[in-house]
Amino acid sequence: MLGRLYSSLPQVTPSSAVSRWLRHAISFGTSRPAVSVVIPFYGKRREIRVAIQALECQSFTNFEVVVVADGCSFKAVEMKVLRQSGIAVQVIRLSENCGAFAARIVGAAHARGDYLWFLDHDDYVESGFLGQMYTRAVDTKADIVECPFLVCEPNRAPRLFSRFNGQLERHGKDIFEAYLRGESHNNLANKLIRRRCWSKAINSLEKLGISQKQRLNFCEDMLCTIILYDLIEHYASENEVHYGYCRRSGSTTNIGNREAVEACISDLAMILSTLRPLLLQYSHSEALVAFQVREVDWILTNMLLRRVGNCLSPEAWNEVGRIQTMLK
Repeated sequence: MLGRLYSSLPQVTPSSAVSRWLRHAISFGTSRPAVSVVIPFYGKRREIRVAIQALECQSFTNFEVVVVADGCSFKAVEMKVLRQSGIAVQVIRLSENCGAFAARIVGAAHARGDYLWFLDHDDYVESGFLGQMYTRAVDTKADIVECPFLVCEPNRAPRLFSRFNGQLERHGKDIFEAYLRGESHNNLANKLIRRRCWSKAINSLEKLGISQKQRLNFCEDMLCTIILYDLIEHYASENEVHYGYCRRSGSTTNIGNREAVEACISDLAMILSTLRPLLLQYSHSEALVAFQVREVDWILTNMLLRRVGNCLSPEAWNEVGRIQTMLK
């Protein structure tokens, strides 16, 4: 599917390591999946069919699916085709809409796999995605495996988004510093994450004052990525492109009314305030300056202020000023 969207990309070739992940699949048996695919869902029934079709086509099958119906109607019959293929499916229903951040935490808490993959319900995935990512994780013993991805927007050609070149491995503090330098993505969906590392990250967020039930609509992926990269010991990248992120016109990052933008500014201020002690440990490093320019300044200017023509309330402008000076 991604090949049709972006035909100039190199074709995915079968990996010589396929037999290895097959052996791992067999060793896990039927009681414990290798990967748990967590899908936070808030939308119309037809939208999740994109994710179902992508999972149905995966060449790697040692995974379970955890759908979190985030305060919306969802019928388990939608997952019938996966169950018929022998894929274990859980459907968890939240009584009210809590947002993707809380829905992912709930889904991960019910997961059983060694690794987690957070799949947005309307994104595109090639059939080799899980196989390639899991093989890379097994071969490198990585806590997180990351891949490049396509950004797909309505009426625009897909764009390849990659902040690293080739298959890399990093260890210890170099993982976090490389992220600050801009050599990794904030996106969670282009990553396979070791489940026990995710659990440690969520516990760390609790200690920092971020509730597991907190509603975050903006930059929640950046928050989780930073906490994870501070905790993990081994990172690996995969150079094949199997995943396409679909940026919808109605998403938080595209809504142009002032109230929505000011809510995003408030989320960003709270997230940076929470992360400030951790980030300032790198105040001696040019990497933190790169992070400020690439993530903080760019987000404020291009993703927020531009959408409302710099028209904000005095309180929101105070938040903007606080954000701009928080890491300096």
